[in-house]
Amino acid sequence: MDDHGTKTRRKPLSWCKLIISALIPCVLGIFTILFTLQQQDLSKQQQQQERWHQLDSQRQTSFNAYIDDISKFLAQEMAIHPVIDKTSLLYIRTKTLTVLRTLDAERKKYVLLFLYESGLIRNSGLDLRGADLNNVQLIGPYKLDNLYLPDVFLSNVTFVDCHLKNATFDRSVMNNARFIRSTLESASLGETVLNNTDFTGTTIIFANFTGAFLIGANFLSAEVVQGLTFTNSDLFEAHFTEEQFQGQRATMLAHNFSHARLPNGTFGPIDAKKNLIQNGDAERNVKTRVTQIIDLRLYSLLIDAGQGVFAASALMGCDVPGNNAYMSVSMQRSDGLIQGQRLYLSSDGIKLDDTFVMQPHQIRVQRMIEYTRRVTITFGVETLPKSGTWCYFDHMAFIVRQTI
Repeated sequence: MDDHGTKTRRKPLSWCKLIISALIPCVLGIFTILFTLQQQDLSKQQQQQERWHQLDSQRQTSFNAYIDDISKFLAQEMAIHPVIDKTSLLYIRTKTLTVLRTLDAERKKYVLLFLYESGLIRNSGLDLRGADLNNVQLIGPYKLDNLYLPDVFLSNVTFVDCHLKNATFDRSVMNNARFIRSTLESASLGETVLNNTDFTGTTIIFANFTGAFLIGANFLSAEVVQGLTFTNSDLFEAHFTEEQFQGQRATMLAHNFSHARLPNGTFGPIDAKKNLIQNGDAERNVKTRVTQIIDLRLYSLLIDAGQGVFAASALMGCDVPGNNAYMSVSMQRSDGLIQGQRLYLSSDGIKLDDTFVMQPHQIRVQRMIEYTRRVTITFGVETLPKSGTWCYFDHMAFIVRQTI
């Protein structure tokens, strides 16, 4: 019994020794794997840091070379010419756009400040169209009056404590921009894309936002919002207090919301009687037609929303009998592509008589094709008068309004 009990007790011990002897190499193997992975991770981090330092060094070298090059170039040019000529500005533009592609946001900021202090981007100077200035942070105080940056990319830009009187950002892309405790007085932001822009603590007065996109923009915490031009601006879901929307503060300086899409999706006032034809009064001694091109960019939101319609009218007469009058309207996109061309013959087949009586002709209500930015309207007669005869056109009108 004793021998049997001893053997029984020895079996678990043997199993324990066997398990322990098997676990030791497993633990060592796991430790080796973990150590190797950790070393590989550290090696990757070191490589990434080395690459970052190398890239940062290259950026600094490019930045220094650019500043030195442009500084010397300006000194040489100013010694010869008091005003920088177009050829010199083109050289600076090329150098600037090239270096901006290689720099980070912090160094781009210093390039901007260098160009501004050099007088190159004040008022209309250096053309930086297409420049990538995204994510730049100008945390002041900075006095940047007359800053000139149209047609550039400035998404996620931040202006803090910046004075931007008479600044120009026309047609720039500035989504998610932040103007904090800054001043936008008499600034021009025509056709600028400013969706979701924040104006906390900023004074915005007499600024021009004609044709700008301000979807979701936040004016609620702005210091002053008065006397702004929002003609044809898209303000859908933008945020104003009632006083800001009315242009009220200590005094009332109302905004212009003509043709604008308002925060609730409706449109601002549209003058349904405004004649868009220039000098629509009598045109005498005209052979067969009168043509005029009409710019409709200030109606683009209304047209693209499918709510724009037009009407046209004129008095027409010729000193030859038997000619049918007509009006034709050609709708074109901003790139000049013709979207549609429509011919409207005189109503009821009335012919221009030989008693020289001018007769009324009109297009009542027709829908504008989406993305139309200009129209070419022609008033004329179908057949060519014989030599020595003339046609007359008067009270020509072309009106755009909102569909009912």
